[in-house]
Amino acid sequence: MIPYSDAFDVSTEREPYRSILSRQVVPALISALAAEGLDVLVSHDLRSKSEYNRIHADDPLLTRVSIADPRCQPHATERDVICCYLDHGGELVGSLVLRLLWCEPSFGAGLEDLSLLYHDPHTMAGADDFAICRPAIAWDTLKAVYCAMTLGGHVRRDFRKTIAYDGMWRLARILALTKWHWSYSISLLEEAVARKLGFGLYGHQFGSPGVLIGHGEEHHRYLLYVSERNYLRRIFCRPDAGDLSRGIGDLTIAELREAQTRRSFPRAASPMDFSAGHTAIEEYAASAKVP
Repeated sequence: MIPYSDAFDVSTEREPYRSILSRQVVPALISALAAEGLDVLVSHDLRSKSEYNRIHADDPLLTRVSIADPRCQPHATERDVICCYLDHGGELVGSLVLRLLWCEPSFGAGLEDLSLLYHDPHTMAGADDFAICRPAIAWDTLKAVYCAMTLGGHVRRDFRKTIAYDGMWRLARILALTKWHWSYSISLLEEAVARKLGFGLYGHQFGSPGVLIGHGEEHHRYLLYVSERNYLRRIFCRPDAGDLSRGIGDLTIAELREAQTRRSFPRAASPMDFSAGHTAIEEYAASAKVP
């Protein structure tokens, strides 16, 4: 593992994005985490995530995802893996994985035939493993393109409800922007998290429910969030993107908490695009009960 500052390189970015990221956003995020005694470390080896999972195996909120498991992804290389970790006094207390995926014929097809989840589904997948992907965008738009997928997020219990995970998450997404060339960013967020945080805090562009992944007796429902590369560049290359008191999207943290109190999610404001085919999330979120 190496310090984030050693992994971060904006030499391929054009101005003014290069200056905003290198002089404002990234230093502000690193300083905010450092003030809490946290550093961000980077690895390009999925085996580091396996070791992290072993250390935190007793945490029921730790999610094990086959796309981030080297046993299921033996073909993964340093060119398509970014693992970010929160270090607190020599202990790893948070993790996030990004994978660069080629989605052909489409992301939806790759999920349903399990080829995105396992390098060789016929020998690696269990007899009861399955995936259902209903969002049209997964079939019609995410096809024959490179996508940066965010997954495997976790933070130790005593660092939840702090800036820790949000800071690491923003730095990881910035690293994917500056290191890789891709067309779309993808996240699968479990429903309870997605309806609270998907747009305002995490700044996703499009959202749609309808993804179900099962492994043995366990199954999880997800919302699929998709963002275009240029949209995320605009979101993360704003000077205020280093301010962890605000969500990276259009909603402030206070507005998010107010929305949760009202037990509904407010209508998203520009520049979030709810064009035809991407309005299901509004209906879902407006009626969702937030615990």
